[in-house]
Amino acid sequence: MIMIDKKEKYFLIFFILLIYIFNSGSIAQIDVYFNYYLPLANSIVDKFSYSINDNSIAYPMWGYSILLVIVNILGSYSFIVGFQLILCYFSILSLYRTFNLKFSRFHLILLLPIISLSTVKWNDAIVCSLLIFHIEYIYKAYEYKKLKFYIVSGIFLGLIVNFRSEYWLLIPLQILFSFGIKSVRTNVSFIRQCVIYLTTFLMILPWSIRNKIEFDTFKLTSSNGASVMYISLGQLPNNKWGIEAYDETSFKLVKKSGVKDPYSLEGEKILRSEFLNLIKNEPLEYLKKCLNNGLNILIGGVYTGEYGSLLIPKNERLKIDKKINSSKGLDKFKIILKQDIEARYLILLEKLILILYRILWLSLIAYFIYLCFLRKWDNLLIVVLILVIFKVVTVAAIQYEYRHINSIYPFVLGIVLRNSVKKV
Repeated sequence: MIMIDKKEKYFLIFFILLIYIFNSGSIAQIDVYFNYYLPLANSIVDKFSYSINDNSIAYPMWGYSILLVIVNILGSYSFIVGFQLILCYFSILSLYRTFNLKFSRFHLILLLPIISLSTVKWNDAIVCSLLIFHIEYIYKAYEYKKLKFYIVSGIFLGLIVNFRSEYWLLIPLQILFSFGIKSVRTNVSFIRQCVIYLTTFLMILPWSIRNKIEFDTFKLTSSNGASVMYISLGQLPNNKWGIEAYDETSFKLVKKSGVKDPYSLEGEKILRSEFLNLIKNEPLEYLKKCLNNGLNILIGGVYTGEYGSLLIPKNERLKIDKKINSSKGLDKFKIILKQDIEARYLILLEKLILILYRILWLSLIAYFIYLCFLRKWDNLLIVVLILVIFKVVTVAAIQYEYRHINSIYPFVLGIVLRNSVKKV
């Protein structure tokens, strides 16, 4: 096992703090943070309930709001980013343990997407770190066959689904691989693997009990999934459904049925039914949408930060982004160059970094696919491959955002480094 020495840890900590400073003005998911996470955290503190405007809700999952309550007890809600940075630091150490890598200062460049996500006030920032711990312990469970590793792996997966419930889909994939791949089937005890899932279920049980009490529904997941599926149909340009990929689209649909909130249980039923009907009527159009998302997974890159927002107010940045996104090719850069000097160069830096990491991501995923085709399977490659398949399937079939890819970036990077250079 190769650890990062003490001197190199200081370089890592410094780099994490540097990225935080430059990305402290990020606006990614900021509306969800202020409109949902903070009000829900306040409702937990003030009323010991999970509600907004006295209305109990089942979206979003309560993990992030509960974490906000904990850091607020320690001092302030703003401490959440500090917690995320600390968690990110220890998850990077876990990444190096898991893939048996030797740290190099050159790696700081490669770690940027992992660190930049940890600076965003969003549940995926937590999930990305927890996934690294989950993979570390499920790999240890497969390698050493000790019950404690299965339990710890289940605890981390249980924490993850309390933040983002779509990770339930990891379980059937892991079971499928345990039966479908001979090396897993012969070396991994399925009964012991079920310990992971039993632990996960126990970790999510309080959420389910709460939903049963509030809504008379034993619900293991969040209630926004159907809305996400419906509006994601609009991610196919010029789609036959005439849907646009904006949240307002789902609000408009449920209002026709007299329902105000698309994220409510009633709204979820309406949107799920409409989603299934639309793809049933136009299955080839849905296939095109999935292929379009799949292509974006390859070439869309990963989230690397919003450094232009450091000196630009939120509303102004949104206007600039709207102009940039509505333009094509070099016109995007012409719009950037028209901005004030303090905004111009930071946005240019941001976009340049984004382009460079698109190239890096495409290179990493191409080499990862090549390694899979070599069929030199070991337990670590298998557990990473399961996670990558899960993310590719969910992003292609449901919703694509380039920042969604950050959660698998550490593992693709780890596999590539482990196989490309000895003790990189």
